[in-house]
Amino acid sequence: MLDNEFTFWPVGQGVFYTGIIRDFVFVYDVGTKNKKEFLENQIDSFSNNLPKITHNNSRAKIDVLFLSHYDIDHISGIKMLISKQFQIKKIIAPLITPLTELNFKLESIKSQNEFVVNNDLRETLDSLDTKIIFISPLNADENLDNNDQDTISDAVDIESMNENDFSSTKSASGIIKAKYNKLWHFEFFAQSYEEEWVKEWLIHLKASLSLYNNIESDLNFNLDLKAEKKKKTELLASEVHTMVNESFLSHNRLKILLNIIKSVAKNLNITKDKANVISLILYHKPLIKKNETDNNAQLLTGDSVFQNSSSLTPTTEWEIFEKKISHFTDICVMLLPHHGSKYGWNDALTKYTNYFIVSYGKHNSYHHPDSFVTKKIDKRKLIRVNEESNTKLTIKFLPCFISPDRCSIKLISGDKRRPMNF
Repeated sequence: MLDNEFTFWPVGQGVFYTGIIRDFVFVYDVGTKNKKEFLENQIDSFSNNLPKITHNNSRAKIDVLFLSHYDIDHISGIKMLISKQFQIKKIIAPLITPLTELNFKLESIKSQNEFVVNNDLRETLDSLDTKIIFISPLNADENLDNNDQDTISDAVDIESMNENDFSSTKSASGIIKAKYNKLWHFEFFAQSYEEEWVKEWLIHLKASLSLYNNIESDLNFNLDLKAEKKKKTELLASEVHTMVNESFLSHNRLKILLNIIKSVAKNLNITKDKANVISLILYHKPLIKKNETDNNAQLLTGDSVFQNSSSLTPTTEWEIFEKKISHFTDICVMLLPHHGSKYGWNDALTKYTNYFIVSYGKHNSYHHPDSFVTKKIDKRKLIRVNEESNTKLTIKFLPCFISPDRCSIKLISGDKRRPMNF
């Protein structure tokens, strides 16, 4: 019998998902914007299940920690895992760009999160003293049509894979394929979406920060806006990030910096916190014989954005994603993108999965999940996971008694046990 267990833990406004396949343990995101006690209690519960699986190792191990992206509500629990004596062998995460660094720094400052304020994102991850493999986002030019999910001959071993394995695999298709012990199949890729207002926001932010610095230094202020507009977004982000660190954080000007950020956002009528959304999307399933009608895969989508915020029309990222998901005809469970935000939704998603899982905090300020989304989904096929302990969702793949070479899927949501065969 294949020992396995997959859990969406009730942590509130965030995501904490774990997978156990025999001796192999992986995590997809570990964070929350709710009270840290919610997350800590669930990490403790997860840890208590591990000794019998890890053969009484002195430290509970996590073979792979997947990070979908770098928002606080998805990564705030990393140091908590370390403090609980977890040994994280490998982190797989999206590539860190200057804009990613800046977004992370500004979000950390605004939330006053203890995970990081004075450190940069890369420095914070490097301090964990574990192997980190970064995944570059897909682009519209990459050919995804020849990515047959049943072809595992080019899949690398997920336990021993390194940067060279990733590089050679990615050059062929843009999708990383991996396997565990001929028992489980993984595919993952990163997608990035940049809001239309980003460059204008960066230029105004740089101008406001420069103006303050020059007033403090009693110098004349002069910024060539035409020259700034010709710069690439990532260069502007890098320059603003440097100014934030050197001119404000290093001089304890945190309140002044926050006021400048809020003022720029107000002047430009920017209501969203994010200038860029990047998400690592993870697909996984058992490597067992299946009929055409069997659905036994799971798809984890992070904070994917598939709709333009201004027009609610599909983004280029949706077109890329749909090319890939069209090959995934066997999804049983899909994590609803971006906690059920309308910007992560597309009506076509309903034809690709049996169930949607939404992880969110009750009474959150973002109004997740959005009623625009939930009205599109059959109530019987939407499973909610929030901070209430009875919303914990566990998924198990079990041998099918009717046909031993197939499997049944049992979903256990709180005290409600719902065995389902696909």
